[in-house]
Amino acid sequence: MTQEHERSKVAVQCTVCSAIYTAWTANEDSFRLIGTDECQCGEDEFQLLS
Repeated sequence: MTQEHERSKVAVQCTVCSAIYTAWTANEDSFRLIGTDECQCGEDEFQLLS
């Protein structure tokens, strides 16, 4: 049986200031930062680091 809400821990980068954070993701388009709600610069858009 598979879980409906599988998630992975990933590294993401802010699209404005390039700060790097760890985040949870269930897909590659949506991230939830761990320990904070937004970047130190105030941005909330991130890209997955490969």
